[in-house]
Amino acid sequence: MQKYTSLALLAILITIGACGTPKPAKETNKAPDQITVQVTVKDTTAPDTLRLYAWEGIQVNQVALTTAKLVDGMKTYTFVEQKGLPRGMYYIGESLGDLKPILLGTESMVKLSGDVPQIGMTKVVESKLNLQYEQLMQTIQRDNQYLTTLLTSYAQNKGNEEELNKISKKLAIEDKTKKDRLDSLTTAKSELARIMALNTFQSYQNNGADGETEGAYFANSFFQFTNLTDSTYSSLPFYYENVKNYARAVTQMNLQKEQQQLYLDTFLSQVPDSNKNHKPTLVGLMLGTMSTSAPLFLRYSAMYSKQYKGDYQMLDNFIAEQTTKLKGPAGQGEAAPEISGANPEGITKNLSQMRGKYVLIDFWASWCGPCRRENPHVVKLYNKYKSKGFEILGVSLDTKKENWKAAIAKDNLTWTHVSDLKGWSSELSKPYGVRGIPHTVLVDREGNIIATKLRGASLEATLARLFGE
Repeated sequence: MQKYTSLALLAILITIGACGTPKPAKETNKAPDQITVQVTVKDTTAPDTLRLYAWEGIQVNQVALTTAKLVDGMKTYTFVEQKGLPRGMYYIGESLGDLKPILLGTESMVKLSGDVPQIGMTKVVESKLNLQYEQLMQTIQRDNQYLTTLLTSYAQNKGNEEELNKISKKLAIEDKTKKDRLDSLTTAKSELARIMALNTFQSYQNNGADGETEGAYFANSFFQFTNLTDSTYSSLPFYYENVKNYARAVTQMNLQKEQQQLYLDTFLSQVPDSNKNHKPTLVGLMLGTMSTSAPLFLRYSAMYSKQYKGDYQMLDNFIAEQTTKLKGPAGQGEAAPEISGANPEGITKNLSQMRGKYVLIDFWASWCGPCRRENPHVVKLYNKYKSKGFEILGVSLDTKKENWKAAIAKDNLTWTHVSDLKGWSSELSKPYGVRGIPHTVLVDREGNIIATKLRGASLEATLARLFGE
């Protein structure tokens, strides 16, 4: 049975760029008592300070800072970290715009040197692991370039049985070469085995079962050599990037929508919530499907928000913006998006804290004339129904706190108020698509939206109906 390669695979197979095959580094699992990283730069215009960053799940975080010392006309920087530095990928540089990647956690000394002030241009002069890492990356890059040539040729020769067989044999040799390299690194217990495992995908032409589509083979086999519960992967950017590209490829192949979700859900289910790899896996699936499948992006972003909202504010804001773009503002019959903001005293208040009551979310501002004219009527209704389970959450689009507080006091608005003081750029109003104020959203006891844009007589009639009056 003929199997023809889709060039969509190339996007993921060439995700880790990096000549020769490295000899395995015989690493042990025992962490050194102390880890020293030394950087020497001959150019004295190099930065006065350097930072050490660690890859943690989906981003880098600073773990140390050091100042240069002038020694023999050269700037020398030294990081000394005590036992406990997790193994994984680290970066050295003055800022995120100029970084040198290194693997740390298993060697007591790593030395770098450079002739120019750019830290990213420094070279490893002492560290077997990092020298072999750089060699491995070059090997992987070379292999991927050759694989691109083979897969392109395979696609171009569809129908030429003789030529396809020749290419398949070459692909089989590549399969064996990569697998042998992985086995060698694994036997030596090298830290590099994890990176190689992510780059040992075996060709569909030589490994796909009869009747198995290319998409199904890819979805089931891409991570076949990766131990998805090995938490060290959370300290390696390659894992997160591969998950993103994997998700993108699955949604671009000839698979039914239901199959795409099934394969991605199955992949996610192999990483327990308690494992450090879970967050980068979930974020990778979310961002990988963002531009190719709105339903899947919404699915995984909702999972992320439920488990990890608050960990990365920028990501939370991004998810909220993308969700609103894809779904449109929350409307009647839908669950009301969470609102979490500071009240005038700086205390965080949440919409979810009001669950069990009917809640009127009132988007307003001190400078809004119609809002202020409506307030006396809202105060009257609040006083009438608050003892029966009616609450109001005022969400202000003010920018000046003093004006906001003054308006609350003057209008006698005794309910809960929150604001991020960003005016029309408020993150609190975006999920509700607020384009003008006053704007109200009525939420039932279960947290679902039952009405919007209620004011005056319509608000009064709705509350009377809800509370039996």
